[in-house]
Amino acid sequence: MPRSVLLPLAFGMSVAAGCDCHPPPNAADAEGDPVDQVAGTNPSPSGPATAPGEAIVNPEPNTRDLVVTRVLAAPVEQVWRAWSDSALVMQWWGPMGFTCPVARMDFRETGTSLVCMRAPKEFGGQDMYNTWTYEKIVPMSRFVYVHRFSDKDGNAIDPVKAGLSPEIPKEMRHEVRFRELSKDKTELSVIEYGWPACPMM
Repeated sequence: MPRSVLLPLAFGMSVAAGCDCHPPPNAADAEGDPVDQVAGTNPSPSGPATAPGEAIVNPEPNTRDLVVTRVLAAPVEQVWRAWSDSALVMQWWGPMGFTCPVARMDFRETGTSLVCMRAPKEFGGQDMYNTWTYEKIVPMSRFVYVHRFSDKDGNAIDPVKAGLSPEIPKEMRHEVRFRELSKDKTELSVIEYGWPACPMM
């Protein structure tokens, strides 16, 4: 899988131009060309708080959900493995030009994976670690995880200590959805829930 296709917009390092503001799609309703979306969200005054494993949120005012959808020329099983197999994650995790020297995948509900992206020399060459703690996994369909910045041992750290913007949340719930369009075509959607409405967003 090409790195530029599978990379979610972690760290807010890039946002596609021309994003529309509307609610995130129901994966079952998505049709047509790939779409990048920045979805406005409004809190529900009487709705429940977000439950672990359920990526339906009632965020604070002035937050946005970031939705990236792509159609990949690969069977759903292959796209699923690209997120769960250490050797495959190491081939794509990180923006173009970055490498992934570590991908210790513990891909199970309540498990925590540790991934590292290494910046190219022109960007300082530093290693940045993240953990993904899985709340819900529905094979070949969707999974929900909480993304945190960490040290090399998987201990959570403040993104500011990693040299990143203070606008980046310390943790963020992600949902990854998979929809089989045909034998060799899969729709992949990555949703980052609850970004503060700020310049980094």
